Amino acid sequence: MLPPLAEQKRIAGILGALDDKIELNRRMNRTLEDMARALFQSWFVDFDPVRAKAAGLTPAGLDHATAALFPKHLEDSPIGPIPQGWSVKNLGEIADFDKGLSYKGEGLADEGGMPMVNLGCFTGRGLFNADRVKRYTGEYRERHLISAGDLVIANTDMTQNRVIIGSPALVPEMNGVKQFLFTHHVFAVRFKPDSEIWRRYVFFTLLKPEFREIAEGFSTGTTVLALPRDGLINYSLCLPPVPLLEAFEKQVRPLLSAVDANLHEARTLSTLRDTLLPKLLSGELHASLKFNEAVLS
Repeated sequence: MLPPLAEQKRIAGILGALDDKIELNRRMNRTLEDMARALFQSWFVDFDPVRAKAAGLTPAGLDHATAALFPKHLEDSPIGPIPQGWSVKNLGEIADFDKGLSYKGEGLADEGGMPMVNLGCFTGRGLFNADRVKRYTGEYRERHLISAGDLVIANTDMTQNRVIIGSPALVPEMNGVKQFLFTHHVFAVRFKPDSEIWRRYVFFTLLKPEFREIAEGFSTGTTVLALPRDGLINYSLCLPPVPLLEAFEKQVRPLLSAVDANLHEARTLSTLRDTLLPKLLSGELHASLKFNEAVLS
């Protein structure tokens, strides 16, 4: 039996406020991510500060110390003009790539076991969809484990539009959980000693349209697309000096931390919404509706 109409409206108001906050967090995250990607594009793809200094101009938006980290000239390289003194390396020189667990369907469960990162967690924009994490109760090995903060890459695409294949994501901590399994449709990026500092840089590099074209070109298969490990190992990228990378990290770390906080809050609000709905409809929370409305206003 449904509550009275007035009660239904109050319930709709509470749930609507939760939905509005979740959507606001998503919009905020898109803005924060766009800001981080725009900075990466300016510094490490378009080389705007270098071009400005080459033209005798002061790089826009940079303090003196950061501007001094950029050279004044570009030079030729195997991948085209790059800032003077920067290096070119293949991705395989700084990282290895592990393929995840080839899991059995009977090991999947709604509860218990280990959380498992899978193809559904990739969105194609670098975002991680935590709602699609699965639970697995079957056997696995140590090499099938990843940690919060690790970089993962989709090596498969079940569609022909090639949106997911080659897509990177940074695995977030979820409700205190910091360790996960990952499936055979996913590569875990294992950075070599002293190369972990390049994690976010590689993440942004793999979001570049140029890499997207390469990933799509390497993709094989008529119904299920597959990205071979060689498509990553042999990919050449331009690496800036470490002090400049550290300056970039200092700029983007607060942005990405805010993204993680918004994602965590959105998941919490989503769980709260789903928990409240049956209780509100049954009248169990009737006496506290006014309090909830005040909290959400």
